[in-house]
Amino acid sequence: MVGKTNAGGGGALLTSNDAILQVIVPNGSAVTISRGSITKSGVGIASGTTGTTTFFFTIKASEFSSTAWTISASSGGSAVTQNVVINAAQVYTVSISYRLPTAYQEVTYLESSGSQWVNTGYQAANTGRMIITGRITAASQYTCLFGAVNSYSAIENVQSLAYRPADGQFFLDDNGHMNAAAIGANTDFTVDFTVSSSSLSVTVNGTTNSISGTVGTITTNSIWLFACSYGGRHLQGVNARIKECKMYNRSGTLVADMIPCYRRSDNVAGFYDIVRSSFLVNGGSGTLAVGADV
Repeated sequence: MVGKTNAGGGGALLTSNDAILQVIVPNGSAVTISRGSITKSGVGIASGTTGTTTFFFTIKASEFSSTAWTISASSGGSAVTQNVVINAAQVYTVSISYRLPTAYQEVTYLESSGSQWVNTGYQAANTGRMIITGRITAASQYTCLFGAVNSYSAIENVQSLAYRPADGQFFLDDNGHMNAAAIGANTDFTVDFTVSSSSLSVTVNGTTNSISGTVGTITTNSIWLFACSYGGRHLQGVNARIKECKMYNRSGTLVADMIPCYRRSDNVAGFYDIVRSSFLVNGGSGTLAVGADV
């Protein structure tokens, strides 16, 4: 966020006609600003109460321009850039935060080899929409990209909410399944579905299938990623990468926004949910592979 105030009260800004840029960042951050060939390093003053440091930069009147300065802030591998135009003798304030806490490093994806899974902690029965992007690395008919069922049985015969990418079947409650687009091996995908008490729409890579009518009872078990859940048991694990996963409740409120990452202290991979401020890790065997740092 950028804010600015007029200089006044006989202060130094009126005397020198310089501008002051103050950049507020989480403690431990390094900050520089640049425009063209000019690079400046500021003086940081930490706050003991808010967990932030404010960096102060002086911009000379001769450096005023309609061309923006680029603010670069980084901490422990997390980095953010933001632009601000400085063209008057004013105090400019920019607040910067990182998408993830600095204890975590965002990556391009997490990848399962079939035996790993992550519990989203959110019930299938309360889910109204889900958006997942990624890549299927090996297509096998009886594997699930995500899901939850209430019985260790064929998912088409029980309360469930799941998607099988290889055969393109989307399973909903205990009324059976609908055909959605299939996803082959080594294929990128986007799966976006919405469900209510009277309808279901599933879009896979731009192909949409919809059904209407009464939606039956969906299991209250939590949805797992990379597999189906049943009371803590692992069903039909998939070989896939997940780059993004967002979940919404039946009212359309975002309840989970899961970012692939790893914890820097021990390199444990997982999803950091920026809605619930929680780190979700592999509950299966082996380890999740990670993509490149973001």
